[in-house]
Amino acid sequence: MNRWLYDRAASDYEKKWASAAYDNAAIHGEVQAFASASLAGSKTHRVLDLGCGTGRGVRLLADELPSDTEFLGVDFSAGMLQRFSEWRALQDKELQNRITLLQQDIRTYAADPGADAFGLVLLLEVGEFLPGFSTAMQNVATRIAPAGGLIMTRPAGAWPLFFPSRKQSRSGLVSLLANLGFESPRFLPWRPRYELVFAVKRSGPN
Repeated sequence: MNRWLYDRAASDYEKKWASAAYDNAAIHGEVQAFASASLAGSKTHRVLDLGCGTGRGVRLLADELPSDTEFLGVDFSAGMLQRFSEWRALQDKELQNRITLLQQDIRTYAADPGADAFGLVLLLEVGEFLPGFSTAMQNVATRIAPAGGLIMTRPAGAWPLFFPSRKQSRSGLVSLLANLGFESPRFLPWRPRYELVFAVKRSGPN
């Protein structure tokens, strides 16, 4: 059912991204700066966007990161990936070749022991929808190289009330990320429903 809903919603996502709530230059700068530092720290020029949708995260970073950066977008919605693919087809060949799209449940991908490690993982407006959030985050952490970065969102305001069994308190998320090998995360107010979370994976043993 959820996959069908996202397939149906894909055509309207561009309107969502163009709204004032999302088109925030200051926030974009914070995301881009953290992404650049994550790739430099991990020396791994690969970005994984889990639940990539129509590609907002990759679009935001594509022109700001080193020209050899590779992107992998994973989503379970064929409709979302089709929109992403349409945007990719309009880019120059060099960038097209650096973006790979994969239709798969992101929990399945993250749990694959043979999957690669990345210098940066994006998990935007996704976590609260994942059953077994702690286990899912444990698997996501294994996809991040030492000294690499994680950018995720935490439900804020009244939004967590819609996900009572998956509510992510700040203190709970700090504790979980620390146990998974991340330095103290930074929380950045974003939209009424969300705040951004930036966390760096420790380079040494947890």
